[in-house]
Amino acid sequence: MTARGLAVALLVVLAACDGASAPPAVPSELEARAYLDTVVTRVASGDAAGICELGSGTCAQILRRADPSRVPTTAPIVVGTRVIEPARAGDGWSLGGRVLELCGRDGLDEPYYSEMLVFRDGPRLISTATPYWLGIGIADSPMTREGPPANKCP
Repeated sequence: MTARGLAVALLVVLAACDGASAPPAVPSELEARAYLDTVVTRVASGDAAGICELGSGTCAQILRRADPSRVPTTAPIVVGTRVIEPARAGDGWSLGGRVLELCGRDGLDEPYYSEMLVFRDGPRLISTATPYWLGIGIADSPMTREGPPANKCP
């Protein structure tokens, strides 16, 4: 399964089915950026695999299939953000959160555009597409987008 396929599966599987009367609050941009800083700090420390402690359940599988030489040595640039609102799904809520649109250069000095969905998992924030340098996109529906939007990265 490709990274994009895993992201699709994750969005479908992560629907909250706890019957809550209100969905978890979408993280603010400030909260999402602080979360990203934590992920980037972990990568910069040389512990790229350790980011999976901060991410969703598919993170380890995505990293196992990724080329380790692509791990970046520089932080990404946030070029945009958008909200995916939670929606009613049966007796619970579908996954919602804040998407961070990221640009940068990977460990092979290749440019990337990725999107990271940051959302609440109880009291903590986690994300999909936590390995941000792999070019994974998050669509506003349960499917991923093919390739980066034109002219997003500087």
